[in-house]
Amino acid sequence: YDDKYALKPWLKICLQAIVISFAFFNGIRIEFITWPAYMQPIFFSPIISFIITQIWMIIIINMFNIIDGIDGLGVGISCLTSIVLFFVSLSVSPIFISYLICTIIGSTGMFLKFNFYPAKIFLGDSGALLLGYLFAICSILGVLKSTVSFTILLFVFAIPLMDLVLSIIRRMLKRKNIFNPDLEHIHHQLV
Repeated sequence: YDDKYALKPWLKICLQAIVISFAFFNGIRIEFITWPAYMQPIFFSPIISFIITQIWMIIIINMFNIIDGIDGLGVGISCLTSIVLFFVSLSVSPIFISYLICTIIGSTGMFLKFNFYPAKIFLGDSGALLLGYLFAICSILGVLKSTVSFTILLFVFAIPLMDLVLSIIRRMLKRKNIFNPDLEHIHHQLV
């Protein structure tokens, strides 16, 4: 729907929050984190867990949408990210997460074949948001379970996360709406 009719950014985020709430109440949640400085995990109350899960998933979902700005970039980064996450998941995740990551590797790898310049097919918002949602689910159910994995996760998501943060800061400094698109992302600067 959003690829055909342009939805307002706040409406997209509200719809994402509804989907994330559904996932949260079905057991997909961040209940604790492990931090290198502490020996014991830090557990969250249900309300804090809900807020942290919402924030984490909205960030991951939207950073994959923002990085999808030129042919092959969003899918290429998703494919490379999923390959790294697959090897991490083998040691810390349930087997179904490894299978899910394998499906992401296969689908993005084949999609990438037709998404290089000049692209014959495009992700659009629906594809980019789906990839972000799948990565958010995989990170919560499997990869976030240990300190080393959390560090690797930040490293793997570094480029999309950096582009998201820089976009927000840049738009705030220019007194623009942070949700309006521009042509100043990292990939546009490189082109």
